[in-house]
Amino acid sequence: MIAALLLGIWLWLSANRPKQVFWEASFFTFIAMVIFYLMAWQVPEVSAVWLLSWFLRWLLALVAFWLMDVLATNAISALLFAALAGVAYFFVDAAALNLAIDWLGSTP
Repeated sequence: MIAALLLGIWLWLSANRPKQVFWEASFFTFIAMVIFYLMAWQVPEVSAVWLLSWFLRWLLALVAFWLMDVLATNAISALLFAALAGVAYFFVDAAALNLAIDWLGSTP
């Protein structure tokens, strides 16, 4: 939930500046990963399922940063899109691990 809020705020505050979409999505995903594992107080168990689940989160962040440049033409549309992207990230974050397990057919 903190990562979804962070994504929404990040998108809203960066609405009127040019973005390097790949690097911002990568940096955001790294920050979300650090926050998640610090809150859980555990070291990640790196596996194919783990990589795919974080790739899905990164992909959503990449699309959100890219669409923010395309769709947000004024402050209201930027605010609405940032809120929508935050909500989408919240739901993808909750389902990413289960999606990765279903797609790869293994356990974490």
